[in-house]
Amino acid sequence: MKSKLSWQLFLLLGLILILMSSLVACSEAIQGPVIGFDPSSLSFVAEEGGQNPPSQTLEIRNAGIGAMLWAVALSSDAAWLSLSPPIGTSSSEIDKVTVTVDISGMSTGDYSATITITAEKVPNTPQTVPVDLSIG
Repeated sequence: MKSKLSWQLFLLLGLILILMSSLVACSEAIQGPVIGFDPSSLSFVAEEGGQNPPSQTLEIRNAGIGAMLWAVALSSDAAWLSLSPPIGTSSSEIDKVTVTVDISGMSTGDYSATITITAEKVPNTPQTVPVDLSIG
């Protein structure tokens, strides 16, 4: 009887150790900042010679733990696009970046660009957000 009880206790302790190591691995996996953003893409529509389309908002947040210094940048083919603000710090709150299009001098057609979100010492950096503009 004593031998059976010792064996069961040994198994129980082994199970507890396995569970504890799993918890430690999970907590290590989520430590530190992680880039979170929404939406995953932006689309604008305008009429040639008309007004600029309404600005849209890109939401950036730290989906992990701690503080995250982030920056946004545009691809080189995006002279028609602007971002404000271009940098920020997020702990867990949502930071809003205004994305504005200026169609001055642009002709009918489809245009595309990319917003790149970067953050120092963040495992999922960089993240990209495709932006499309259709001028009719």
